[in-house]
Amino acid sequence: MLNHDFYPIEGVTPIDYMNDCSYNNIVLLMKNSNYFGKILKLFSIISDNTRLKIMMSLLDVSQCPGSESAQCGKCLTLLCMPSKSVGDIAREIDASPSLVSHQIRVLKDQGLVSSKKEGLKVYYRLKDGHIHKLIHVAMEHVIEEDKK
Repeated sequence: MLNHDFYPIEGVTPIDYMNDCSYNNIVLLMKNSNYFGKILKLFSIISDNTRLKIMMSLLDVSQCPGSESAQCGKCLTLLCMPSKSVGDIAREIDASPSLVSHQIRVLKDQGLVSSKKEGLKVYYRLKDGHIHKLIHVAMEHVIEEDKK
């Protein structure tokens, strides 16, 4: 249910405000402590060294049939993205399986990673295209800044 003090126009959603990045809309989003707090929590969660490495490990687009769709974030379900076990991720990021398992639990609890059990193994992937896009854009920004 919308808080009409925050969204003064009937039927206007947070997404509508985000799509119009005018100064007034950005200020309204910042003043909504619920959304601002969730955004702050998201950046806090992904700012951990191990968690960020795990998420970057799950960005591998080699299995995606169309790399363009993976890089632009249109593949919102990420069905073409790889699913990896704790052991696979641990080897890739050079961390212990115990540490990776603990940090994946944090990512999963925050809705950033999903899991699928196959037999005795559990495989993890980024939960949706928004998370993929967030990490991808951050990487692009760093690479572009490094070229300057």
